[in-house]
Amino acid sequence: MGIYPFHGNQHRRDLELLERVQGRHQGDQRDGAALDQRDGAADGGKAGRAGIVQPGGEKLWGDPAVAFQCLKELTRKVERDLGQGIWSARTQGVASQCQRAGMDGYWEGIVPWEGGQALAQGAQSSCGCPWIPGSAQGQKKKEKKERGERRDFSKKRREKREEEERKKRREKREEEKKEEREEKRRERKKRREEKEKRKREEEKRREEKRREEKRREEKREEKRREEKRREEKKRKKKKR
Repeated sequence: MGIYPFHGNQHRRDLELLERVQGRHQGDQRDGAALDQRDGAADGGKAGRAGIVQPGGEKLWGDPAVAFQCLKELTRKVERDLGQGIWSARTQGVASQCQRAGMDGYWEGIVPWEGGQALAQGAQSSCGCPWIPGSAQGQKKKEKKERGERRDFSKKRREKREEEERKKRREKREEEKKEEREEKRRERKKRREEKEKRKREEEKRREEKRREEKRREEKREEKRREEKRREEKKRKKKKR
C-alpha cells in the first residue's frame, strides 16, 4: 500500500489510532450509503460521488483527504521519534525487517481495497516528508540535488573550458615569444652579415688603393730611372 511499518510501542499506538479512524470512517460510509439507498441514489448521490458504497462493500479511505491527513500526522510523529536517518533506514527492506521484528500481524486489520495502491502513492507524493522516496518534498530534494550536481558539472565543465583557454593563451604567448626571439635572431644575423659585408668591401677598397699607390710609385720610379739614364748619356757626350 505504500504505508511503512513502525516499530515500538509508540508505533503500535499510532496503528491503533489509524484503525479507530478507519472504523469511524467506515461507519460514516455505511451511514452515507444508507442515506443514498433511502433516497434512491446509491451510485449518483453525494455518497456515491464521494466513493461510498452500500453496507458490506465499504472501501478503505473513501475520502483521500482523510487518508492523507492521517498519514501526514503519523509521519510527523515518526519524524519526531526516530529522526530522518532511522526513518530512511526503516523504510528500506520492509518485509525482512517486519519478519525479524515479529510484526507480521500488525497489518492484519488493515487490508487493501480497490484502488488502494493509487491512494497510497498519492498520499506518499503529497506527503511533506523529504526522506520518503517519491514524496513531494523528497522529489524537490532530489531535483535540488540534481540541479546542484548539474551546477557542479557545469562549474567543472566551465573551469575545464577556462583552463583549456588559459592553456591555449599560454601556448599562443609562448609561440609569439618564440617567434619574436627567432625574428630578433634573424635580424641580428642579418645585421652581422651586413657589417661583415661592409667590412670586406672596405678592405677591398683599401687594397685597391694600396695597389694604385704602388703602381704610381713604380711609375715615378721608372721615370726617375729614365731621367737618370738621360743624364748619363748627356755627360758622356760632353766628355767626348
